Amino acid sequence: MTNYLPEERRQQINEILQSEGKVTVIGLAERLNTSVDTIRRDLKELEENGRLTRVHGGALPPSPVPSPYHKRQTENLPAKQAIALEACKLIRQDQVVFIDGGTTPLEVARGLAIDMRLTVITVSPLVLDVVSRIPYVKAIMVGGSYDPVSRTIVGSSANEFIAQIKADVCILGVCSLDVEYGVTTNGFEESKIKSLMIQNSSEVIAVATADKLGTVAAYKASSIDDLTHIVTENSVSDAVVTPFLDKGIQVLTSKNEILVNLNFR
Repeated sequence: MTNYLPEERRQQINEILQSEGKVTVIGLAERLNTSVDTIRRDLKELEENGRLTRVHGGALPPSPVPSPYHKRQTENLPAKQAIALEACKLIRQDQVVFIDGGTTPLEVARGLAIDMRLTVITVSPLVLDVVSRIPYVKAIMVGGSYDPVSRTIVGSSANEFIAQIKADVCILGVCSLDVEYGVTTNGFEESKIKSLMIQNSSEVIAVATADKLGTVAAYKASSIDDLTHIVTENSVSDAVVTPFLDKGIQVLTSKNEILVNLNFR
């Protein structure tokens, strides 16, 4: 029998979470030989210190704290550019495409071939500036209120506009993505826009660096079942990817590897 001091026990919880991607209250109580009430207090303390996100019955890794947008544009840029190139391969001529805000969708816009014929609808002025320079792209900017944090258009007018469009593809920027809790964001208005783009698209391609997978943010945009593809870094671990594959989502890495769960029916 092992009796941990509180900080030792919390360190054990943190190590288990990092290794396994999620923890449950009951599972931790059994593994660490303590009560569920003690584990709940530990998880509360760890969440207050930013080391995890509590969810019903357990905890997940914390959602990455977003840097200011101008800093995020250069953070992990080679990985975002590689992800973008793979995502661009999924876009076909003459499609109607939603391109979300965010630094990785912006790289998707930059990665589009100069001869692409598309209708692109975007909530991002930065994306609009890029795609409007492609000769055969019809670029449409969604109108509404400008959110300086996400640098996107939000609000009721934007929601009403998106609701009237049926797109072939949505290139979705991701704050957090988890099999159980779905697509979540740090902003309420942003979650509403994402939800409408997802609902009104035949294919939904989430573009996300590996640190976004298996995390949860405050506001839910959709369930994980609404995604058709995830494009992420080649460094992502099998343990992180497998739950998404089990849901029948096609996962592509930036090495142009397509990961498929052959046991999925």
